[in-house]
Amino acid sequence: MVCLCGLIGTAFWASSILIAIALVYSYSRIARYYIQMTGYYLAILTTAFICCFYAIPSYFNREGGSRVFSVFRFLSRWMDINVELRNRKKLESDVPYVLISNHQSSLDVFAMAHTWPEQCTCMMKDSLKYIPGFNFACVLAHAIFVKRSSREGGITALKQCSSVMKEKNLKVWVFPEGTRNREKGMLPFKKGAFNLAVQGQFPIVPVVISDYTPFYSKGDKYFKPGGEMIIEVLDPIPTKGLTLDDVPDLSDQVRAKMLEVYERVTAEAAERFKKMSGSHLKSD
Repeated sequence: MVCLCGLIGTAFWASSILIAIALVYSYSRIARYYIQMTGYYLAILTTAFICCFYAIPSYFNREGGSRVFSVFRFLSRWMDINVELRNRKKLESDVPYVLISNHQSSLDVFAMAHTWPEQCTCMMKDSLKYIPGFNFACVLAHAIFVKRSSREGGITALKQCSSVMKEKNLKVWVFPEGTRNREKGMLPFKKGAFNLAVQGQFPIVPVVISDYTPFYSKGDKYFKPGGEMIIEVLDPIPTKGLTLDDVPDLSDQVRAKMLEVYERVTAEAAERFKKMSGSHLKSD
């Protein structure tokens, strides 16, 4: 009898907490943001711990991060973001290449999960290798950790990355802005990704992700339902015959192309979100 009363009491309080969360989620924009982002980061951490075991074959089969992102894609299905990936076939290649994309926020992980090509790894900041579980999953995916504050460390990382790409036939994902850009547009590109591509004579495959601002903002603390995200893959850019002297012009040209596409897909995604939000309001 005592056990039954205890179970009933526990169920009552659990139900009360869930109802309170649901009410707060429905009526508070800021609370909705924090609840959504808590769930998002939990999905990332859960993915990391699952992949400490599930991604072990990736290391030996040279699969890169494919298993990691497939798990995260499954665990983040609840996020209510519609993703359109354009020109996926341009990601399909039997040879290594350097994939570059614009960098907006931690939400980029969601975009990456819906874009990630086969046999691809990534470069990431050195501090991430100290997150338990996450770091081991990254090692299994052959991730390259870079010390931003150290020029020598960066050069070593580029050489290491090039060697890994050639030896294991891996592609690599790099954010050439170097840090998250929470404003519209793109920050000036750093040269690391382009130095890597030219030194290894790897093609560059630009990927452009539309702006998240219509449905998400860390600064303004909102995460609206029904988000629209357009991801467009551009034509591969060969680097055969180029030298390091060509890197500055190459970087500027690629950034200009990406900015042009960014403005177009951002406007299109924003218009879609506006229409969908309007139709939801009318139906309500």
